[in-house]
Parts: sequence; C-alpha cells; structure tokens
Amino acid sequence: MFVLDFVKKTRICYAISSLCEGPTYVLYNIVRYMDFERFVVDIITMTPEKETTIIDDFRKLPLRIHQLATEKPLSPWVMGRLLRKKIQEIEPDIVHVHCPRSRLLSPVIPRRCKTVETVHNYPDLPKVLYGQVQGTAVKWLSTMMTSRMDLVIPCSESIGEKYDEMGIQNTPIPNGCSMPIWSLDVHEKKTLRKELGMADDKIWFLYVGRFSEEKNPDVVINAFENLDSENYGLMMIGNGRMWEELKKHETESIRMPGFTHEVRKYLKATDYFISASDSEGMPNSVLEAMATGVPMMLSDIAPHREVLRKSKEPIGWLYNQKDSVFLSKLIDKVKITPPNFESYSRSI
Repeated sequence: MFVLDFVKKTRICYAISSLCEGPTYVLYNIVRYMDFERFVVDIITMTPEKETTIIDDFRKLPLRIHQLATEKPLSPWVMGRLLRKKIQEIEPDIVHVHCPRSRLLSPVIPRRCKTVETVHNYPDLPKVLYGQVQGTAVKWLSTMMTSRMDLVIPCSESIGEKYDEMGIQNTPIPNGCSMPIWSLDVHEKKTLRKELGMADDKIWFLYVGRFSEEKNPDVVINAFENLDSENYGLMMIGNGRMWEELKKHETESIRMPGFTHEVRKYLKATDYFISASDSEGMPNSVLEAMATGVPMMLSDIAPHREVLRKSKEPIGWLYNQKDSVFLSKLIDKVKITPPNFESYSRSI
C-alpha cells in the first residue's frame, strides 16, 4: 500500500547579485533551514562569483542555482532579459529579491508571481555610495521599486522605521546569527593568537568588512596610528577598492591579511570588535562578535544603536565614525578600565 502526496509544493525563487558576502549569509541561513518537503527552491545570481563566494555551501542543499553570468559582467539590458526568461522557465509562485540590483530589475518579474524584498540597508545608502545627485536619483528609483513589492522585509527595526516614514508598509525581521555562542577559553584564545600571528602582549581590535569609503577603514587606521603601538594591535579582515592603498599603512601592530572565511578564529583571538560604517542594515559581523562574547566599539548609526539598546547588559560603545581622534581616546580608555568579558557573553 502506498500514499499519494497531493500537497503542492510552493516554488520560491531567490534573486541576488552573487553568492558573496553580506546578504548572501542571510539568504543562506534562510534556505538551509527551509522545509524542502513543502518548498521548491531556486536561486538566480546575476554577476560572476568572486573569491568571497560561498556557492559551494549552497550546492550542498537540495536546491537549484542558476548563474546568469559566470565569467563576464552583463549589461543591465541583457541581465534583465535573461532574468525574466529564467523566471519564466522556473515558474515560481514567489520571487524574493535580496539586493539593489534585483530590486531595480524587479519590473521584469511576471505579474502572476508574488514579490518579496528583504531590505538589507538604509534607503539613503545610494547617496553615500554615489553622491548627492546620482544617489538621489538611484534612491528615488529604488524606493519606487520597493513600494511595488507585495511584501517588504527590512532586516532591522530601525530600517523599518525609515520605510514607515516614507509611507511604505513593511514587516521587519531582524537578522539573526547562526554562529554558536562561545564561552571564553583562555587556552584556545592563546593558541589561536599564536596561529594567527597576534602578539599575546597586545590588546587586539578586529575590523571585519569591505575596504570601501562608506565603511571608513581609513578612520580606524588613523586612530590606531595615533596610539602607542606597543600596547595595541589592529587586525583588519576583508578586501575592497581601498585595500591596496591602505595596505601601505601595515605594520606589526596594524595587520591586513585580506579576505578569509575563518573570521570565527579571529573573533575568538581578539579582545574588541570595531566598526566605523556609515550605513548598515543589521550587520552580521556585529552579531557574530556578540555570539563570541567580544565587546564592541560601533559607529553611531541606528542599527548599531538598536543592537546596543536590545542587549540585556552593556556590550560596547558608540562613537562618531568620522572622528579618529575621539576613537583613539576611546581605545586608550579600555586599557585603563577593561570590561568584564563574561558579562558580554551573557548579553546574547
């Protein structure tokens, strides 16, 4: 005897630029816990993968990945045409966009599909990236596309409030962190410092992110160059268009090893986490620092304020991300009054 399964599976198609960095980790945590008995999942990427890709992790899951561009970037017109053709082939019930590129191309989505957008950053980000004139135009176009979605999901409450002000109905779902909570293990910390070349007699700070203007890595470097290098160390993980120029500032105390998938090791080995970003959604790196029990120095932006506000106990400080002199003073202060490490771990 056998039982026929008459339950129709819902077909979901995710559209994202590539499976590299940022929103990719949010998407991965969505699909890895998907009930594949109820859902059929397809992912469409639109730009070539880079060294930061985690596409192999996605390939281990029971889903299909469709790469519109594997080697060379596509023009917006070709990309839009191929995206529409691929969606028509897949015939999804829902198309869920996860990046500015897929948002701007959303008009090519067939009308019979329900549309969902996860918003990963502030609507004003285009002004930060492209300047006032071009940024204003991109913001207007992006906002119009977002307003046409059937469901808008900001990745933090603070972003949701911005869309409320713009009259766009939304349902915030703050990003989470799948990284296991780590309790301080002094032996492991010391072992990792030796492995990573981090002198054990320094207080270490960790920067994780793109080396780009809106992340202000130069401000962080300037702050450390004003300090006594014998007491402090700065480890900067990531890459980007500013990396090669800032690499010239590298010393024994300011280290820039580039991109790595082993951020967890550096989090366990460091003493503090530092972010100087002008714009974020709900940053994964901050959540991962919290899961590792690392106290934080964060730029004074709404998502960071949201993180600190929701914590059960104090877990860090806010500062003006354009003021390297103040940041130097804040860093120097922790040498005198270090926080209780265990209290930070319990704040999750």
